[in-house]
Amino acid sequence: MSHIDPQPEFASEALPATGKYSKAWWKDTADRVVSTTAQTALATITASAIPGLLDIDPLSLASVALLGGALAFLKALAVTRSTS
Repeated sequence: MSHIDPQPEFASEALPATGKYSKAWWKDTADRVVSTTAQTALATITASAIPGLLDIDPLSLASVALLGGALAFLKALAVTRSTS
């Protein structure tokens, strides 16, 4: 049987300080995802405010905004893989 190290007390202890998928990478990626989600929501709200351009309910707004955030996260993963 192989020896398995116990899980660290905090998940952040398992992240490297530098390099691919480091604490800094996760922080920067989270910042990008949050800002992209907010920008997508604001753009959708603005478009829906113009009569007849876009009629959208809150659930659809959330879906579109979260999709923008998910795409920002996937882009961060793709860029990290191509540069490492």
